[in-house]
Amino acid sequence: MTTDPRAHAADFTPTAYRAVLRATRERYRFSTFSDAPEAGRVYWRHDIDCCMDAACTLARIEADEGVVATYFLNMRSDFLNLHSASNRKLIRTVGSLGHELGLHFDGHAHAIASEADLVTALTADRTALEAITGTPIDAFSFHNPTGDMLAHEDDVIAGMTNAYAPRYFREIGYCSDSNGYWRHRRLLDVIESGAEPTLQVLTHPVFWVFDPPIPPKQRIWRTIEQHADLIKQQYSGATAAGARLNIGDDDAFDEAASLDPATADVIRNLHLLGHRRLVLGLLAGELRRRAHTLDEALPELCAATRRTLATTDRGHVPDADAYAAAVAELLGAMTEAGHAHRSLG
Repeated sequence: MTTDPRAHAADFTPTAYRAVLRATRERYRFSTFSDAPEAGRVYWRHDIDCCMDAACTLARIEADEGVVATYFLNMRSDFLNLHSASNRKLIRTVGSLGHELGLHFDGHAHAIASEADLVTALTADRTALEAITGTPIDAFSFHNPTGDMLAHEDDVIAGMTNAYAPRYFREIGYCSDSNGYWRHRRLLDVIESGAEPTLQVLTHPVFWVFDPPIPPKQRIWRTIEQHADLIKQQYSGATAAGARLNIGDDDAFDEAASLDPATADVIRNLHLLGHRRLVLGLLAGELRRRAHTLDEALPELCAATRRTLATTDRGHVPDADAYAAAVAELLGAMTEAGHAHRSLG
């Protein structure tokens, strides 16, 4: 048992994840929950509660390593909207990489007093998830299972394999990274010992995608903040696309009055189109004062302006022609200064 929950923090990075996959591949055959338990199999499972981007990152690493996993998706999470267009795309990407998609069932979101209630709730969530994934859902795992939930031990419930059935759980080895640390046994130690003939592994992708590693709480907080930033950008972009004022942001332009007209126009239009972080960087003057900052930020500026001009209805861009001219003038000036060649090449 791990005595210090802070031990082995370095285990939780993309590089370390790839290494543990390779170590596992040397001893086990990666299987899905449609495969009956037998010696030499590992059931590599992910419960997805808050971040499809992280899930997609691990799915790609697994595909690179030639292994398969099962991604159990939570239909009832307050932190994850599986219906959004961006998440639907990521879900289908995971499936296209050869991985199994399953249901991460939150029994706490339903009034379950009997086996019949459980079957009804599972069937409802399964139907909703299949409408999103476009593929059959044949397995499920319980979210934060209580003793009452784990008492439902049938191998198959509501037509889906139960990942917590004894043959997949208590009767074989089990290792989990719940809450971002090794609560019982360290995964790499379990793998290298070879003590478990058959094994189920549960990991949560959000804990594995930061490098260098940071504490689990910070990983969750940062994921939430990144998602909030994305929503803010989407809101600002929708406001600009509708040619509406985004009231409350006007004070961000106070400093722009002191800049040359071309740069001020770029700043105003980028801000209206949702690129707030980039705008704040420009207003801070970092691009104009330090060459290395310019080299780092210019590719983002080039990509943002090119993407904007390529995808936005020019009729909805304030002073579209002036904006295009201002972008060209600013980039030209930067090119002459010798800092733009890396991103324009």
